[in-house]
Amino acid sequence: MKAVIMAGGFGSRLYPLTAKRPKPMVPLVNKPVLSHILGLLKHHHITDVIITVKHMANQVQEYFGDGTRFGMKITYALEETPLGTAGGVKNAEPYIGNEPFLVISSDIVTDIDLTKLIRYHRDKQAKVTMALKRVNNPKGYGVVLLDKRGGIQHLLEKPQPDEIISNIVNTGIYILEPTVLAYMQADTKYDFSYDIFPQLLDDEVPFFGYLASRYWRDMGTIQNYEQAVVDVLDGKVNHIRLGTPISPGTWSGKNVSIASDAVLLGPIYIGDNVKIKPGVTIYGPTVIHDGSVIDRKTWIRNSVIDEGSYVGKHTTVYQSIIAQHSYICSESVVIRKLIHNEAQAAPVKFKLSPFPISLKEHFMSGYSYG
Repeated sequence: MKAVIMAGGFGSRLYPLTAKRPKPMVPLVNKPVLSHILGLLKHHHITDVIITVKHMANQVQEYFGDGTRFGMKITYALEETPLGTAGGVKNAEPYIGNEPFLVISSDIVTDIDLTKLIRYHRDKQAKVTMALKRVNNPKGYGVVLLDKRGGIQHLLEKPQPDEIISNIVNTGIYILEPTVLAYMQADTKYDFSYDIFPQLLDDEVPFFGYLASRYWRDMGTIQNYEQAVVDVLDGKVNHIRLGTPISPGTWSGKNVSIASDAVLLGPIYIGDNVKIKPGVTIYGPTVIHDGSVIDRKTWIRNSVIDEGSYVGKHTTVYQSIIAQHSYICSESVVIRKLIHNEAQAAPVKFKLSPFPISLKEHFMSGYSYG
């Protein structure tokens, strides 16, 4: 089976992480989120992939190439103008062929069992099968009502609070028969949830929902991104491997320099070519991305330091995201902040407690290792 990855979006809700990169290239701990999607597909023996691209498409194409180094075949379907989720898939039609195919969003984090999803689609003789997930708060998602056979009765995209009919939501993963593409014209903007799926329901096309039990999270907002980072570090996403373990709950990439007196209390991921200088203390969940420098006697907790950033001496960073190539001056205090790309944070004129906590408090905060 082939897969189409929808990767043409702008990722505006993930700004500033998407200021200089497309949404599929946003790093999720140790790799771009799109790389984790490819890893999931390969785990389920799906190695022939079409990626729909538009915004900053060259970054995706340059990083992933033809897929050879990932053991996959990758083809790109470039959108000249924004075509929406379904229109982008229609644009990939010349590469899809005449067999059923999988469609998956590029901004989700999941280990849903795609093999079971495909089997369910075939057993039901469906034209469309949507992977579904129960969530605590369905606000902001497409909610779904199922019949007793698993057929989809009703879809409501991003309902108001008084319109929520279910806590079962659309995950952005579908199996489609190629005949569904006939519902769309070429070079025309269509959305699956607003345009195509309602039409399929009206036409009483066999349309089923597969209720998945494994991990799934939409990574489309900063808040969801932060939670996805925590969940990956905490081992909740089965197929993601975090690199070389260097201590309990701490992993690293290549060519990492860590001072012998640095204190690292995971879960923490440290990327390639990172330098952590003497006297630094880092509490998880924290990610230090490739090429960043953490200078002397700095304290970091529950934060993401994006690639190529410098955090100066005697600085406190707490519950913050520091975007690419930022410069944080010495003696700065960064608390619950989003620092934009290439920003410079000036030092403060006062000292705040770096919220020191005991080992007991850290390990009672709910982080596990394994």
